[in-house]
Amino acid sequence: MPDSTEQESFSGRRILFLRSTSHVTFAAFIAGGLSHGQFQYMQYPPLPEERTEKLEKLYNPAQARDYLERNLIHSRKQLLEKLDHGFFDLVLILDYDGSLFRYIRMKRLQKIRNLLGQVKNLFANNWSGTSRFRELRYIRGVPLTPEELATRVPIAVVDLDDWICLPPSVFELLRHCSLYFKREVPFNRFFLYYQSRPAPWCSWRKKLAPLCEKVQNIPLGIEDAKYFSLKSMRSKRKDIDIFYCGQPTSTPRLLALKYLQQLRETTGWKIVIEESLPFDEYCDRISRSMITLSVSGGGWDCFRHYEAVALGSIPFMDAPTVDSTWWRKLPENVFFDNTFINFKSKLGHFLSSPVLRETCFALVEESVEKYMLHSRIVDYILNVSLSKNNSS
Repeated sequence: MPDSTEQESFSGRRILFLRSTSHVTFAAFIAGGLSHGQFQYMQYPPLPEERTEKLEKLYNPAQARDYLERNLIHSRKQLLEKLDHGFFDLVLILDYDGSLFRYIRMKRLQKIRNLLGQVKNLFANNWSGTSRFRELRYIRGVPLTPEELATRVPIAVVDLDDWICLPPSVFELLRHCSLYFKREVPFNRFFLYYQSRPAPWCSWRKKLAPLCEKVQNIPLGIEDAKYFSLKSMRSKRKDIDIFYCGQPTSTPRLLALKYLQQLRETTGWKIVIEESLPFDEYCDRISRSMITLSVSGGGWDCFRHYEAVALGSIPFMDAPTVDSTWWRKLPENVFFDNTFINFKSKLGHFLSSPVLRETCFALVEESVEKYMLHSRIVDYILNVSLSKNNSS
């Protein structure tokens, strides 16, 4: 993280946040981080109403919608005027599948067909509702390619998807951005390209090397408001030793369930295992637990890591299988080996030593609150990006 002096030097810089509908929940996370930060910002394009339905699964859907509606640029004309006059210091892009730039890449005949199809849909639905007009505006929203945009203002890209490989549709963004911030970065950056691995592989690596250097790890993090709301729900009663809640969607989770069931039968530990719970009950169990087992599923970094800390329980995690820089700096006691060889012994040390638990929890809590809240992550991304562009 940049120190406070460096962060203050960039206060008031103007940021354009370009967001697609490919991950609208992540767009809300970043917009929320921007709203808590030190930077002036604007957002574009306006998102179609029906594409924001996924916000309902967030902790506070109404607040997320509000974040996404703040400081909007409403038209292509207004966007181009600001870009042509050098209004912004940095463009922050969230576009996992390249949908923001799909229309501008189309050939003229494809564009005509696309627009005719959209108009046909409007007629078919009796031109009902403003959301369909917003959908049409969104599809045509970005008037510049990544290359054209980069000639006007520096670009930084944020990728919060949990898949470690990059889809080919974002390679153009990677080529023209100054930095690419990604969650779930493989230790070997070349594996980012595994899905579209060309031949000859060896010579292609030489071309990819400069692009690999752009990719930096960021944590998934947690919304500021959600974190502090959960923190207010902490319980002084710790009547559960170990709590685990999760679907058996990965090998580590299957093994964790197997070993926990064995420990519940062979030790006197109070172990609570659930496959699924309503969120309020899930939070209650965590707040009453000394240790919350948080095992990787689709990706290594998950919301449970942060929810456990917010609710006052130690997250006990399998060792990171990705370059999770922010978590690997924490005490090794909170991680167990992926072979589960030290799973029982580390749990035993935690349960038998209140001092160890308190020390480790204090360090993890400090790190989450200092680096992993969404406002902190966004500030980090912007400060690092502006620092790089200032020095180049």
